[in-house]
Amino acid sequence: MNHEFSEARKNLLSQFDKSGNVVLSTSLNDVVTSRTVTVIPFNNALYFTSIQRPGAVKMAQIEKNPNVAVCVNTTQITGVASILGLASTEENAEVMAIYKEKLPESYERFAVVPGCTVIKVELTTSKSWKVVDKKLETTTIDFINETIKKNII
Repeated sequence: MNHEFSEARKNLLSQFDKSGNVVLSTSLNDVVTSRTVTVIPFNNALYFTSIQRPGAVKMAQIEKNPNVAVCVNTTQITGVASILGLASTEENAEVMAIYKEKLPESYERFAVVPGCTVIKVELTTSKSWKVVDKKLETTTIDFINETIKKNII
């Protein structure tokens, strides 16, 4: 793995150390739904919780179409989501301990709810925009091929 890619991934994921609030978009049958969720970075992926309950649109969409998008500031990330099971299981203990440490208020609100479920997002791409010398610069990270591409528009 090249150093530039490793640094870019590290810098991207570090954005979530300060504030875990992002907009998550899911879709199914041509219906796109977006909502704010709280994520934490862990093992080069993003994790968030949801409540497994009847009528939970987010969970139903992810079960049938795991392709998701996350937006934070001027960065959009695409990925593949997988439902890992209840937050209270031994398999999710490590990620939930990090969740409790980094986002204690969110943890206290959601992790104690029966049906609280952990969802992992494996990153596929990231695209960010910023203005450099009065020009728009885009940076695209391809996590599958471990490449970075910058463009000036």
